[in-house]
Amino acid sequence: MGMPHAAAAAAERGWRLTAFLTGLGSQLFVRLIGYLAFTEVFFLVTAPLKLRSLLAAASRTPSTTIFTILWVLWVIGSVTADLVNGSPFDILARGVSRSLFLGLDVLCLLALWRKPEKMEYFLLAYPVSLFASRFVFTSGAEEWLGADTTDFSQWKANTSYLIVGVLYAFVACLCRRAPLLVAAVTAATGVFFTAMGSRSYGLTQFLAAVLMIAFPGGGARAGADMVAVVRKRRGLAYKIAGGIVLGVLTVYAAGQAYKAATRAGLLGEKELNKLEDQDRTKGGVLVGGRFGFFVGLWAACHKPIIGHGSWPLDVYGYTGEVVDMFEIDTKDARLMTKKLYWIPCHSAIVGGWVEHGVFGLLFWLFVIYVLCINFPRAAVVFPAYAGLYALIFSDMIWHVLFSPAGHRVILAAKIVSMLLVDDAWRRQTQSVRREAFAMRLRAVSRRDAAPEAGAA
Repeated sequence: MGMPHAAAAAAERGWRLTAFLTGLGSQLFVRLIGYLAFTEVFFLVTAPLKLRSLLAAASRTPSTTIFTILWVLWVIGSVTADLVNGSPFDILARGVSRSLFLGLDVLCLLALWRKPEKMEYFLLAYPVSLFASRFVFTSGAEEWLGADTTDFSQWKANTSYLIVGVLYAFVACLCRRAPLLVAAVTAATGVFFTAMGSRSYGLTQFLAAVLMIAFPGGGARAGADMVAVVRKRRGLAYKIAGGIVLGVLTVYAAGQAYKAATRAGLLGEKELNKLEDQDRTKGGVLVGGRFGFFVGLWAACHKPIIGHGSWPLDVYGYTGEVVDMFEIDTKDARLMTKKLYWIPCHSAIVGGWVEHGVFGLLFWLFVIYVLCINFPRAAVVFPAYAGLYALIFSDMIWHVLFSPAGHRVILAAKIVSMLLVDDAWRRQTQSVRREAFAMRLRAVSRRDAAPEAGAA
């Protein structure tokens, strides 16, 4: 009896160590085809040895199957877009590797993880990897970030990333034990980021704190919620609709609070000048602050099927057209219209569409679907990690819509966390339905047996 238990305990420790090392290598880069994380090099070397596991992960659920199909189409679309647009070979190789390795990262992590406990150990190593990539293995980080060591003390080049990494580790480790503390610290971090001028981080973390309170986990309640939602499908639809309304209201309230604080002089003169520049544009702060999103949409509409290829230069002048269209007069807009620059999408989904056409768009649309459909389910199937899922959802939905996708390994880990919810939801709904069917059969048997007993 002791040997199987000891073997299981050793295997569990091995899985935890693997998850930790995967996180540790997620932000350390080596230059092969562009920059690959150490974790991606490990996945690349070991993928042929675990092909069966990768195929099983790809076909685990309908969602993972659709994800894999759309990923393959995106890779094909990236090759096609670069060939049609005559991209240089190094650009083509980097563009293909970006789509190729994101999908490979997702499948490899799916093969390693079945429950979000592994995510906890991955995220515990994440800030360590961030720190090492900026202070230990600095040469790769310098070139990748376009910065030198003198910039590493600056807020956006270094400190903000580390704080986000520490917050993820904090939430992952404590969301089960102290959910209210986690929500409070997340909200306070959002206020701090806003005060430092990082509006997107401030917004996503404040939204995450609100969602942590609105979608709490609840051990004993989770089973009852599962049965109720399965028996009455509208329950999940109400949760999703309620989450959307709550998210919109939170974003609006946070935006108004930011404007009021800035105009009151609480965030400094620099932030006030930036707000006034952006607010003068047609469409206000949303257009002025994220005008690259609208430039990308405008460019995508001109080549919606094939796309412009990886890292396309704005040779057609889309940026200037959008700047004139919305009367944008911000510092970034002025710089981008004075010289030839890349099409500034500043959005994962718009960037995928601009660069790689309709297949890039479909891939990221499905990622949004996976996020929106599985976040409300997470509080039911993984109630202990409801706080972590709130942070992942708010962070990812913003980055997919209004920011670059970010580092592939951490992005893949977040996608996998949502696919794990989909898998658990599917298995638990099947279990509830089987149990309900068995209960109906027993009720019918007892009803049929009652007249026979009376006749006897």
